[in-house]
Amino acid sequence: MNRTMLMLLLVAAVAAWIVETTNRERLTKRIDVMRANTRALGRVQAEHERLVRVQPFVGEIDSLRRDRAEVMNLRRELVNRQTSSGPEVQRVQAALGREVLPTALWLPTKQMKDLGRGTPHALLQTAFWAANAGQSAALRELLAVEPAVRARAEAILRALPESKRDGLGEPELLVTTALKQRAPVEAVQVLAEQFKGFDEAVEYVALRSRTGEEKVVALRLRWAPGGWRLLVPMEVVETAGRELRGEGLSVGR
Repeated sequence: MNRTMLMLLLVAAVAAWIVETTNRERLTKRIDVMRANTRALGRVQAEHERLVRVQPFVGEIDSLRRDRAEVMNLRRELVNRQTSSGPEVQRVQAALGREVLPTALWLPTKQMKDLGRGTPHALLQTAFWAANAGQSAALRELLAVEPAVRARAEAILRALPESKRDGLGEPELLVTTALKQRAPVEAVQVLAEQFKGFDEAVEYVALRSRTGEEKVVALRLRWAPGGWRLLVPMEVVETAGRELRGEGLSVGR
């Protein structure tokens, strides 16, 4: 074998080694990537299994909703039975201070107390207590403002003269300030209650002013961390704007 042939064989061998080494490195990298993907997939599957274990099934959520509705109905029936006999004053006294109020019974707001926000009816009593007592800070904490209502309230605030806008930096303060300017509601009568899902309710109540005028309103409530909150209606914001502009007060409204 001559020298030229040996050189060709050596070059071929080196080329084959280079190709084999390159392929081996590529294969090693692909294996490393596959191993990393496998580990990531394992973590995702483990997290999915954990979430499946801790997440309540749809049937469990429906069962909780039914149980809650049943508890509220039983508590309301118990209160109604306890206040369905005896003089009117005794019935009212028995009803006040409870987290579930009876229907068709006029309850004086001046005797309501701060009962927190644990139930819709507790929120109602706390709200009327705060309004009557002039507790602006407490009343503000009971309110919830939806985006469209908030945008309208902010527009009203921007349009007010600076002298009237002072201290009203947010929609909640606009509403609470306007409520303080009104004659307080004398008495409240719960007419009906309607739950929408697990975290929203509508309270149909009749309001009686000090002059004897009565008005039926539907109050929307929503559950939030810490308890129920009262959703501010758009008409309340509009009325508050008119009152602050000096366009007339709606006494007892």
